[in-house]
Amino acid sequence: MFAHKPFSLIALAALITSLSLQTQADWYASFSSEYQPEAQSGHYAYKPLLQFSEGNFGTYLEYVYVPRNGLDNGQNLTWQVEYTWQLNESSIFKLVHEFDRAIDSDTNSAELTPMFYTTLDNGLKAGFELEIDYYLDGDFDIYEIEIEPTLKWSRNLGEGKLNLELEAPTMRLYSSDDSIKDFEFEEVLPIIGYDHPLSKNLTLHTLLELPYDLQEDDFDTIITIGLGVTF
Repeated sequence: MFAHKPFSLIALAALITSLSLQTQADWYASFSSEYQPEAQSGHYAYKPLLQFSEGNFGTYLEYVYVPRNGLDNGQNLTWQVEYTWQLNESSIFKLVHEFDRAIDSDTNSAELTPMFYTTLDNGLKAGFELEIDYYLDGDFDIYEIEIEPTLKWSRNLGEGKLNLELEAPTMRLYSSDDSIKDFEFEEVLPIIGYDHPLSKNLTLHTLLELPYDLQEDDFDTIITIGLGVTF
C-alpha cells in the first residue's frame, strides 16, 4: 500500500497546483515512436505524453509501451514535476522530481535532480544535472547518485530549429549496491534534434541519440520521431 503513495501524491500535488494557477496555462500533447536498431530484434517504444506549464512551473505525464519483441519489454508510467529559478540574466537553476511506475513488474521508484545551466557565447549552454535515486518500492534511501556534465546549443535552421546536446561523461558518484563501484565513468551521449513546425500549433520532432557505453566500449543508436501539438 505504501509503495503506491509517492506516485499518487505527486500526481495529486501536480493536479492541485495546475488547477490553482490563475493565469493562462500552456498545454502540450505529443506521440512519439522510438527505434533502437542494435537491440535484439530491433527495439520499438511508443510514447504518448501530456504536458502542462505555467511560468516557472511544469509537469508532464508520459506512458511508454514497448512491444514484446526484445529484451526490454513492458509498460512504464512517468510523472515529472519541475520548477525553474532564473538566477541572473544568463544562469538558471532547475529542480526536477520524477516518479516512475513499471506497470508489468509493479515497481515504483523516484529520483530528484537538481540542474544548473549558464549561457555562454553564441548561445552555448553549459551545466550539469545531479540525479539522485532515493526511493524504491516503499523504501527511502540514497540508492545511486549520478552527475551529467552537459553542453547544449540550438539555432534556427530553415523553417525549424536545430538542437545539439552533449552529455560527457555521465559519472556515477555513489551506489548502495556493494557489487557496483561508487565512482565510475558510464556514458558519453551526443544528441541531435530538429523541430519542424507544420502549422501554428503542430510540430514534427526528430531526435537522434548516439550513446557510447564507456564500460562496455559499445555504441548504440536511438531514433525518435514524434508529433506535438500545443493548445
